[in-house]
Parts: sequence; structure tokens; C-alpha cells
Amino acid sequence: MTEVMMDYPKRLLTLESVSRGMFSEEKLVSFKDVNGKVASGFYPDGYIQDGSLIVDILSEREDAYLVTVRGMQCGGYGFFQGSNFWVSKDLIGEEVKK
Repeated sequence: MTEVMMDYPKRLLTLESVSRGMFSEEKLVSFKDVNGKVASGFYPDGYIQDGSLIVDILSEREDAYLVTVRGMQCGGYGFFQGSNFWVSKDLIGEEVKK
């Protein structure tokens, strides 16, 4: 499969679940990667929009995007399983409105 490197706008990643985090200003979120494995982690409320997580797309292949979340200032936030994930293209929604 061929990977394409481009400059992408921030996009919305459809989440499998969004629930209250440990603190009032954060959420526990989860989604499934292209292999069906669940990735979960904590993110501040500002990274969640309409039940989706704001992500940066790093790369693209025919069936999937490689996503990450940039700009985290605190080591306590992020996904437990890593920082970059291949996700099915059908989980990526619209461009984030600034």
C-alpha cells in the first residue's frame, strides 16, 4: 500500500465512547483502530467536539489515515496504547471549524 504525506487540516475522529474523566474538565474517550483494537485515553474537554476527538492527520493510505493529537501540554493526557494510530477513513469526519 502506498502512503501519502500531505499537510492536512485538523479533523474529527468519531469516538466509540466518551465518558466523564477523573476531573471535571476532561473526558475518557475510546475508538477502534484499523485492526479492531480499542485505544482509550484522557483528553481535556477542549479536544472533544460533538462526541468526536480533534485529531491531526499525519499520513494517508488507500483505506486509512494515520492520526495523532498534537499540542498536549500535560503528560497525564493522551492514549494509553501509544500516540499515532491508523484508523479507517470512515471514522474521520469533517474539518474542524476554527
